[in-house]
Amino acid sequence: MFLLPYKVDRPFRMPWITIALIAANVIIFAIAASTGLDRAIAMFGFRPNAAGMVTWLSSMFLHADPFGHLLGNMYFLWLFGSVVEDAIGRLRYLLLYFLGGLGAAVVHALFVLTLMPAARNIPAIGASGAIAAIMGIFAVRLYRSKVKFVWCFMYRFSTASMPSPVAIGLWGGREIIYSALAIGTAGSGVANWAHVGGLLAGVSMALLSGGIRSATAEYMTESASRYATGGTHVVAAGMYAELAAKDPTNAVLRLQYARELVQLNPPLAEKAATEYRSGIDLLARGGKAIEAHDAADEAARVLSGSGLTPQSLVAVAGAAESARHLEAAERLYREAAGCGIACAALERARFRLAHVMLALGKTEDARAEWHRFLEAYPSSDFAGFGDRALEPQG
Repeated sequence: MFLLPYKVDRPFRMPWITIALIAANVIIFAIAASTGLDRAIAMFGFRPNAAGMVTWLSSMFLHADPFGHLLGNMYFLWLFGSVVEDAIGRLRYLLLYFLGGLGAAVVHALFVLTLMPAARNIPAIGASGAIAAIMGIFAVRLYRSKVKFVWCFMYRFSTASMPSPVAIGLWGGREIIYSALAIGTAGSGVANWAHVGGLLAGVSMALLSGGIRSATAEYMTESASRYATGGTHVVAAGMYAELAAKDPTNAVLRLQYARELVQLNPPLAEKAATEYRSGIDLLARGGKAIEAHDAADEAARVLSGSGLTPQSLVAVAGAAESARHLEAAERLYREAAGCGIACAALERARFRLAHVMLALGKTEDARAEWHRFLEAYPSSDFAGFGDRALEPQG
């Protein structure tokens, strides 16, 4: 039976790192082929009995021929790497790609030196060990995803799909069988032990880095979103509550939970206000002031006030002012100035409130606010930076 995976049922953003890795492999193959492929493999391939420092890395970018070896590896790198890159992030993906390649080389060297001594001086080349690691990460991090196959048996072609752990597990099982059959020989020319090593490295790295936990949270978030869209807000709220409890610093989850609490019948307004406040504070502290402003504006529409701390109110108001949402900025600065808690944020709130009101054309109200600011903070460093239009007109 012939099996060829051709699609993964998960969308992904443009995989720039995967594209760069494919380009590097193709370019290096072209350079090696133009200068003498056999010579390049002899110099930069990974030899288990005499592995130089450079060959641990260089061997990952060498291939024996452009069609079977290079194109096959690049096909699998695109198919699985593009999805994994999107799921775990570009820099992390790049790091784990190289770590997986190194892990594959270590396992290959150990088994060749102990079980296949006749192959100890044969250079191993190719990106397949690193790609196997990416496949291992795929099986753990995207365990609900399905891999679609074209299969052929007795000249009959059809398609099928199977869960990623099953698909990758079957491939890994085949590599283990081929590896076992090569024990005591010089091998078949394919570094199956490197494939096994890369796969084990990928699975191990995914498990140790919390891949299952991340996947479970992602799948639960998708389910919660579907329940919310379908109007089943009680279930959606319960899911978002669980997600927020597991990841309390995730502002997006806190805000989603708040939205679902508002949609309940009857709405849990007080709890929703608490969650809105937490999410907006997290955004403001994380430097996402524009997003914090939008969330605060949303909270004010569905609840009575945002309930933010003065410091967060000033930060969010500043974002609104920078974005020229002056009405929102006025409301937020006024809320901060009226909170009655003595802190540095009140001084800035009153100072900016006067200037926002002036920009809105509320000249007399702005002057009155400026007068109140000077009375409250007669020695303020901000006093020397007030707009001249705020001074009383003679």
